[in-house]
Amino acid sequence: MRGATAARSIAGGVCLVMPGPVLRAIGGADAADPTVRWLARLLGARYLAQAAVGWAITGARAARVGVAIEAAHAASMVPFVVGSHRHRRTAVVSATVAGAIALLELRTGEHP
Repeated sequence: MRGATAARSIAGGVCLVMPGPVLRAIGGADAADPTVRWLARLLGARYLAQAAVGWAITGARAARVGVAIEAAHAASMVPFVVGSHRHRRTAVVSATVAGAIALLELRTGEHP
């Protein structure tokens, strides 16, 4: 089983199906915000779509694309980490998960 793809599958399923408990567990000030819950579901759908591709396509190019997507995701959270007290904690966790998945993809040999 490929680690990064499995991690995306799990994170995606959890975010899509139960964004409320995930956001409450994070403990951010935005946990009850319906827009943030919708965005968590959207992120879950993205993770699941990317995982589906990851299960079907392997190799160095697929790994590079996966790492680039996670790096872009993490970078997109920086403005919220820096500029939004309300969304800071959620953005930090989101960026951390994206970074961890990217590192997992690099470290588990899912590339030559």
